[in-house]
Amino acid sequence: MLMQEIYKLFTKQKIWIFIMILLAVRMVSVCITGYDSHYMIDENEKYYNEYLKKYEGKITDAKQKEIEKEYKKINSSSNELLASEQKNKAFQVIYDQFTYEKEKGSGYILETRGWQSILEHDSLDFSLIICIIIVMTALWGNEYETQMDMMLRSCKKGKYQTPFAKVVLGGILAVVLSAIFQLIQMIYLAGSVGFSHGNYSIQSLKFFQNFSYHITLRSAVVTIFIMRLIGAVLLSFMIMLINIWIKRKTISMIISMAAIVLTSIIFRSGSMIYELPLPLGPLKAAGYLWPSQFDSQYVGSKLIKICTFKGISHRSFITVNAMFFCEIIILGILCVIFFSKWRIEKIHIYKKVIGIMTLCFIVSTLFTTGCSKSTNHREVRVSISKEDTQEKAIWNGKTIEIDEDNNNIIYTDESGKKENLIRDVFPSKLAIQKIFIYENDCYYLSENDESNGICVRKINLKNLDDTLVYNSTDENIENYFGMIQKQKKYEEYFNEAEDTKWFFVADGYIYWKKKYYIARVDIKSGKKKIIAEGVSDDKITYANGILRYVDAEGNTKTLKSNS
Repeated sequence: MLMQEIYKLFTKQKIWIFIMILLAVRMVSVCITGYDSHYMIDENEKYYNEYLKKYEGKITDAKQKEIEKEYKKINSSSNELLASEQKNKAFQVIYDQFTYEKEKGSGYILETRGWQSILEHDSLDFSLIICIIIVMTALWGNEYETQMDMMLRSCKKGKYQTPFAKVVLGGILAVVLSAIFQLIQMIYLAGSVGFSHGNYSIQSLKFFQNFSYHITLRSAVVTIFIMRLIGAVLLSFMIMLINIWIKRKTISMIISMAAIVLTSIIFRSGSMIYELPLPLGPLKAAGYLWPSQFDSQYVGSKLIKICTFKGISHRSFITVNAMFFCEIIILGILCVIFFSKWRIEKIHIYKKVIGIMTLCFIVSTLFTTGCSKSTNHREVRVSISKEDTQEKAIWNGKTIEIDEDNNNIIYTDESGKKENLIRDVFPSKLAIQKIFIYENDCYYLSENDESNGICVRKINLKNLDDTLVYNSTDENIENYFGMIQKQKKYEEYFNEAEDTKWFFVADGYIYWKKKYYIARVDIKSGKKKIIAEGVSDDKITYANGILRYVDAEGNTKTLKSNS
């Protein structure tokens, strides 16, 4: 029976044509999407590959000395030739990886782009989903539209063996198609950037620094590969059941596709989809290995730490996989029962089974832990005196200060050991002027020689991640969409052509004072506004969303953050 079904599907219905078309679509999509990379690698790949070949592998004492020697050489070099710039940028990528691996990683330097492309993305492969929908619809729909189902049910062999053969074939095809579609991406990545050092720990990737299980990169990729196979089988069985219910090819395809799209919209982010017995979770798969991820957001006047993705526990992973296998078995049985119209004591067995599946779904949903818990509800309080230059601060008993000679920020621990917080080996043309520390973040403000604009960046003092917060200097001539911004007016240049007296970050805004005015910018929108003029250099305070300052006449004034 199995060979007959294969013959009907591939020879009579010529389903292989649709499969070949969608495989071609997948190939084009993979080539267009490419692989994870960084512009500093793409623009300087020749030098990046040279450095990678030189330093790849375990970080030994000898290799560490070589890297640190190269770092000092680049820092002390004043050569501004294009080739030198390209080498500096390429080395920065290697040095960043070296710093992470030495402090928190597994102690190895490797080519990470291939592994990152698979392990750090959980996007759906819609070409595979469409292919499975078409194949499963063709596998079952033809019998109903030609009314062959009644003839098949008239004999014992056709009544039970035919649906069983179709279910088995559907599962086999789902596995084969999923494997081929995944291998297309893997072959492309292997040929482009490779999968070297698969025996290294997954913690070699910075994204997985907080991952609690020590598995190899190769094992992680195999796990994702298998999970996607399971997801494809589960999806195919659900589509087969929909086809048996609906009995119309076109309507079945529309309902199946709509269900996938709707589910992907509802669970487009977060970890809930990975804890539910739905095919979308294993089809994405990568999230089963992700550690918890957090972000800080301002809600009113409070800085809230929000969990954007909650890592899946080992217990949840085993439980959800057990549910997948149970679902696949139940759905396969239901397909045979529905097609054969088998009855027991005048009660359709599928009603009981559907009730059990619905109950399991509700229970799993109720036990799903969301990612909306927040911590750190401390209000932002700022006090800056007239004498405070904001060039030095204390964090957890350690000293953080600006190193004017090297244009860096120095961290000094209790033992007197000093460490640079900015590890960009390609020096910035902006001079660091002020620092402001809030909780575990060190904000620093930089300006150019003309002081026409400010640049604020943030260093996470836990992992030393350095991110841009706001930039209005002349170097920032494009906005996020690549469109040229409007030229500044003469008044704007005049107002900004003064050194910044102080600055701080609170409640989603950056506040700073030039000579006579206080300015504020919304971090999200980038909208700047001068909120006070005629301001003295006396002490300012900020608490509960209210800024208090002294004007030129010695009067204390107040400003609300929403004004």
